[in-house]
Amino acid sequence: VIQFYEEAGNRLVQKGGQRVRHVTSDSDAMRVIQVAWHNLAKRTGLDSQDYKLALYSVRKEAEGRARVVAQAIGPGTLAIKVRIGSTPAAAAQLAQAHRSAHAALENAPDCAAPEVLAEDTETGALLLNWIEGRTVADALTERLASTTQLMEHAGRWMAVLHRRGAVEDTPFAADWLLRRLDKMTPTRVAAQERYTVCRAALERLADTARGQPMRRAVIHGDLTLSNLIWDGQTLTGLDFENLGLHPVARDAGLLLSEVAMLDAGQVKMLDNVFDAFSEGLGEDAGPPEILRFFIGLRLLQQWVRVPHRSVDRTLRRARMWRGIKVAAPHVLGVS
Repeated sequence: VIQFYEEAGNRLVQKGGQRVRHVTSDSDAMRVIQVAWHNLAKRTGLDSQDYKLALYSVRKEAEGRARVVAQAIGPGTLAIKVRIGSTPAAAAQLAQAHRSAHAALENAPDCAAPEVLAEDTETGALLLNWIEGRTVADALTERLASTTQLMEHAGRWMAVLHRRGAVEDTPFAADWLLRRLDKMTPTRVAAQERYTVCRAALERLADTARGQPMRRAVIHGDLTLSNLIWDGQTLTGLDFENLGLHPVARDAGLLLSEVAMLDAGQVKMLDNVFDAFSEGLGEDAGPPEILRFFIGLRLLQQWVRVPHRSVDRTLRRARMWRGIKVAAPHVLGVS
């Protein structure tokens, strides 16, 4: 069995010294996971036969690449994470990012990141402790906790992460962000006239905030509601491949824009939610105009991705649109 896995792994994940970048089915992904688990178990002194492997998620990307998460279920549950098709350098960088995040959060009382238990250089896979709980997206949808409580906690989680690395303030300027928004905007967008008004309001907000101090720190880089797990007490972040030095408001804007889109009926509560988040984040929150700019920017970025004809919208886009068309004007101060 071991020989089969090793030979299969060599065929699947190596070719001329580099990993093959082709995953066309879940069975391909599972075979790479099997190879990775055999190697990871040896590195950690675990008996691989004591565990059962189960695919948890397979996110297929272009050119046969995929992001795969699997569970190793046995005496406890472990997570195996691999980005099939990545280079060895990218895999090493991913492992280091996860280690840095865990080190920054390991002593926080109710904030955490998974611990890297082992790394497989052959497949680029990581072995992590499995995090039990619900995503914050699910917790909010199912009303398991108040939005203000969870967002205050999320702000504190971000603040702890930032303390790990350099923190600096730079003058805020958003011209290039506005140009990029315009570049991605199609000729026709949903509710064109309303969008034009909101786009003008975003630019006015940028002008108001111009030159104000914008905090930069080590941020998650893709802080969505699905990348935070809540178990009723501890908030744990996942997926640190975009960890880096960036404006704090970038992560904050992404997270809070998702909250704003989640429940259009709660739009009047958004100001309380933003205040609770800023209180948790503390001094890193910076001027409120900058935070609102990044929230508004993210909402308009999602707006222009919504097909202008309702019949062309997927169920996901239709749900997002219901939130965007209410939240964006509120955030940007458009009556």
